[in-house]
Amino acid sequence: MSDPLRDVFIEHEPPPGGLARLRERLDAPRAPRLALGFAVAVAAALLVTLRTPPAPELSPPEPPAEPVTLAADAGRVALQRVETGDAQVIYYRVGRVP
Repeated sequence: MSDPLRDVFIEHEPPPGGLARLRERLDAPRAPRLALGFAVAVAAALLVTLRTPPAPELSPPEPPAEPVTLAADAGRVALQRVETGDAQVIYYRVGRVP
């Protein structure tokens, strides 16, 4: 039985010496490329590590004596502080006088 696709494709021969050069390139050691890639990765990691500034030390701010300030329209606003039992929680009842 003959191959029906044989006439469709043209078989090409490599240029003189071309196949031997290709095989030499494929068989050549690739260590220099691997070493170069590793050196670039190490340099990039060092650059990122050394250029990152240290985090600033944060100290908690001093809480104000009274954290709520009234607006200029203070004569029409009623404000009552409600004790919650927790110094970290401040709760106010706010009302507006007509």
